[in-house]
Amino acid sequence: ENEELNGSGESEELSGRVEKEELNGSGESEELSGNGESEELSGSRDNEELSGSSESEELSENRESVELSGRGENEELNGSGESEELSGSVENEELSGSGESEQLNGSRESEELSESRQSEELSGSGESEELRGSVESEELSVCGKSEELSVCG
Repeated sequence: ENEELNGSGESEELSGRVEKEELNGSGESEELSGNGESEELSGSRDNEELSGSSESEELSENRESVELSGRGENEELNGSGESEELSGSVENEELSGSGESEQLNGSRESEELSESRQSEELSGSGESEELRGSVESEELSVCGKSEELSVCG
């Protein structure tokens, strides 16, 4: 009887633990699905930034407000005076000198500003140069925005 009770008791305890583990697993998966999107996408951000896929749009929805308000990208861009233009609608005029604004004003603005890494790269201006040479500037050149600003710049 002790063995039988131990067996059933252990199974109940294990079933309780398994349920907790399953719940923990599902909870972690949900947390990872929420936070992990940015992490998983941060691993492949370059491709997504250049492709402007829907995942970057999801990141722009989830992280744009966080990055714009929490990261203080404007503060990072204050060094070049871009933040004031970013806070307004004059991003094109301010950033037209380097062609970054169009990339930001295109599908890139939400993507660039949605990720803290992009804002850092923008503050270092290395990312914008790389992106100017990337498909992003080409896409905007098709729109004519980068062409107009390249003439102004």
